Amino acid sequence: RGAMASIVSCGLASAHKPQPKLTVLSALIGMASAIEGIYHFVDGTRVNLYGLGIAETGEGKDKLRYLANEVGRKAGTLLLGKPASGQGLEDALVDRQGMLVVVDEVGHMLQSMNHKQSASYLIELTEMLLKLYSASSGSYSTRVKAFSKGTQLPRVLNNPCLSFLGFTTPVALSKGVSSENIEQGFLGRFLIVDGENNVKHRRVAQEFSLDTEMIERIRVA
Repeated sequence: RGAMASIVSCGLASAHKPQPKLTVLSALIGMASAIEGIYHFVDGTRVNLYGLGIAETGEGKDKLRYLANEVGRKAGTLLLGKPASGQGLEDALVDRQGMLVVVDEVGHMLQSMNHKQSASYLIELTEMLLKLYSASSGSYSTRVKAFSKGTQLPRVLNNPCLSFLGFTTPVALSKGVSSENIEQGFLGRFLIVDGENNVKHRRVAQEFSLDTEMIERIRVA
């Protein structure tokens, strides 16, 4: 109900290939990224979420990425680009503010992260995402960095709330995921949603646009 239902309805109305379940996922991750670390459940858990949408090529994933990013942007979320390394992602983190990473073809990213011959900074990205999923409930200390005149002390971040949304095809996901991703609990941290195949293309009557009232609802959600 409320803002969530409005966002989903708007997303479906503006989609050339409507994907109801994936639209709900995108809206949910976008909404989660808008909620800062000062808010929590009774047990201290924050509401940052990881989501993985699965659909074949050409089944409307572009609109879904845009939806999540637009919800986050309008609500004041810090939008981070596709992380190239664990260290790069760590350097972009901020205190408490909601953050969002949206990645297309995340299956290829997983394949790079899991390959035995991959560079260490790619392998460390998996570990970083694992840590950040639960780090929002407390504090996170960054690594110690060296610079020209000594060392830079680590930053201590309070409740860094990172939400993550990735899309992939079934084939790319099967090639990218390793047994270690399951054993380490990496995949267990994701809401995994299957999209529909062979969705009929249609004309749309409107573009995706969040009205002022809806934006205010998101900001106070």
